[in-house]
Amino acid sequence: MPRRTILPALGTVLLLLTAHAGAEGFAPPLETRDVAVAKRAAEEAYRQKQYEAAFAIYRDDLAPMGDAYAQYMVGIMLLQGQGTEANVTLGAAWLHLAATRSGNADLVRTRDDVFSQLPPATRGEVMALSGDLEIDFGDCGATRHLLALEEDAMAAGTSERRAGDEPLPLEVRYVAAIEDGRADTRKVRTTMSQRRKFLKDECR
Repeated sequence: MPRRTILPALGTVLLLLTAHAGAEGFAPPLETRDVAVAKRAAEEAYRQKQYEAAFAIYRDDLAPMGDAYAQYMVGIMLLQGQGTEANVTLGAAWLHLAATRSGNADLVRTRDDVFSQLPPATRGEVMALSGDLEIDFGDCGATRHLLALEEDAMAAGTSERRAGDEPLPLEVRYVAAIEDGRADTRKVRTTMSQRRKFLKDECR
């Protein structure tokens, strides 16, 4: 797949950084310090061409928490083989998920450019894969996941730290911020209520 059809839209979105939300009604993760640091670390690693580090943060830390921009970047990096083995079909599926969830014009344009280059049979595979990704990484899947993290954190009250110097996964740090009171408890409860309403109204 020609790189030139993807890179212009990618550069635009890297400058705008407007796709962190999901669909209307979806509440993203609480903007704890750890979440903000993870976003900056991924963006800086990508700019520095430290692609393996950037891909790991986008795919393993941010994408499961429903960050549509991270899901977009997973798709772009799979398409171009940056920090991971190139996989056009899977990359296009991640791109479709991110574009559909965010509604961001730049993401939609990039998705459409990529889709226009795919054979019809491959587009069918992409749509099937995107449907699979939607279960875990779409608005409903991410909401269930975040709500479970927040409910566990609010119930626990005191975090348990992992021994050693190994960096903690973002989900663990996110929970710890709530348990330790570094996240505003009132905001946590409000967000949890929003998530329950969203699941009731929008998800089966």
